[in-house]
Amino acid sequence: MAGVHDCDEALRHLWEYVDAELAAPDCDQLRAHLDGCSGCLDEYTRELVMKNLVRRCCHETAPSTLRVRITQQLEVLRVQASSSGS
Repeated sequence: MAGVHDCDEALRHLWEYVDAELAAPDCDQLRAHLDGCSGCLDEYTRELVMKNLVRRCCHETAPSTLRVRITQQLEVLRVQASSSGS
């Protein structure tokens, strides 16, 4: 992320921010944007509420067969992405 210069950029990285997956400098830039932009802050708040609601309500464990299928599909996508990037 080259810096948060507008709302589109901020919203593109919002889930990474909510999930604490941004590097510290990017996190700081996004937080600064949220501090100054009520529209993006509202969206962040909605996403955070939704994440917490899902966490609180969903206590089921995915079947092992589903986990295997997801892992296999992710590997296929990784291979496809690395092949197309060459």
